Amino acid sequence: MTILTRGFPLPEPVAFQHPDAFPEVYAMICDGDCMAPHYQPGQALVFSKSEPWQAGDPVLLFRRPEFLAPGENQFYFKQLISAPAPSFWSQPQARPAGNIKPLVMVRMWNPVKVLTFDADHLYGIHKLIGVVGTETLARV
Repeated sequence: MTILTRGFPLPEPVAFQHPDAFPEVYAMICDGDCMAPHYQPGQALVFSKSEPWQAGDPVLLFRRPEFLAPGENQFYFKQLISAPAPSFWSQPQARPAGNIKPLVMVRMWNPVKVLTFDADHLYGIHKLIGVVGTETLARV
C-alpha cells in the first residue's frame, strides 16, 4: 500500500512504518485485489487510529517487521473476524500473564480465505472509515 499524507504519497520506497508515526486519520492506496469486489486497486482507503472496530469491519493490520519474510508487505487490509481488545496493544502492561496467545482472525474476499495472526506479531489495528476515488485525490 502507498501511504498518503495530505493527498500526496510519501517518497518510495517506504521502509518499515510504526503506527505511532501516522496522523489520527490517514489514507493508503489499495494496491491489490484480495478485497475485491468490495474494494478495488487504486482506491484511497481512509483509516482512523482510534475509531473503535468490531467484527465485520474492514481494517488495516500493522505487522511487526521482525515477523515479516523478506519482501513481505507490512500492511494487511482485510475484514476483521475477531481480535483482542485495543488495549492489548495500547496497554501491554495490562495483559494477563499465562501461556494463552491471543489471535487476530481476518478474511479476504478474492479468493475467500481466513488468515490468522498471533496478536503479538502486530503493532495494532486501524479501522477503515472511508474510501476516496483516485479522481478525487487528483483535486486535493
